Amino acid sequence: MPRPIKDNKNFEISRSIVYNGKDNNFHMASMSACTDHFEIGFLISGSHHVYSTDGEWDILRGYVGTMPLGLQHQTFYSSNEVHNGILIKYSFNIADYIKSEISTVAFNRFYNEKYHILNQEDQHIVQNIFEQMLTEYNINSSYTDSKLKALLTYLIVFVIEHQLPHDINCNYAKKINKTINDVMRYIDSNYKNDINVNNICKTFGFSPAHFSRLFKQNTGEVFSRYLTKVRLEHAIVLLSNTDKSIDEIAYECGFNSISYFSYAFKKEFLVSPLKYRIRIND
Repeated sequence: MPRPIKDNKNFEISRSIVYNGKDNNFHMASMSACTDHFEIGFLISGSHHVYSTDGEWDILRGYVGTMPLGLQHQTFYSSNEVHNGILIKYSFNIADYIKSEISTVAFNRFYNEKYHILNQEDQHIVQNIFEQMLTEYNINSSYTDSKLKALLTYLIVFVIEHQLPHDINCNYAKKINKTINDVMRYIDSNYKNDINVNNICKTFGFSPAHFSRLFKQNTGEVFSRYLTKVRLEHAIVLLSNTDKSIDEIAYECGFNSISYFSYAFKKEFLVSPLKYRIRIND
């Protein structure tokens, strides 16, 4: 798996400069997944190709790359050009802060897109932010984490607002339905409770069939899958940052069955909750 953040810190930021496509710090020998931190990177020069269990794509010069949590993937260099990139790793604590600022919905959509294309002017702005964050990380003052948290939030918002469509000839940026957005926010605030299609429809005035269709159209997920993923995200935070038992975490995150929690967790992250906790504490 991608190497975890060192010493349980909130950030790890590094530059990778690769000649002839050889660098063990970046090239991935086999498929793996980020399960204990989030990553965002910027490619200053060079290119690479990503294979994953959810398809394949190219990361080119000037792209911002993101990887959904738990997605198995492998990276290969795809050019002989010098590869120069900056990679930011950050903890779930920082991710939770960003979600509180921009919403979990916006955060998840940002990561699920996997890569983000910008015009040349915006590429320079984004590169400057990455460079500024790398410099601040190396300074390592008592204020570094606060500065990096603010810069990272601004970076993500800037990319969301300025990114170009993956197919620049298509009509991009279909806006999410306002009521569905309200439903998502409701889920984010009430995931611990007994939430189902029927009580959501009663609260927001939908018929079950119309709601299910509209939710899938706007999120790309069926309702039950989306709810489970939100609950698992919160479970990850508790597993990583508390000593609560697996049973306590399952119930606190809205799962009524320990066995289903374990099944859903392993299906999403490819390890059991217990093995995940052991791994991040190693």
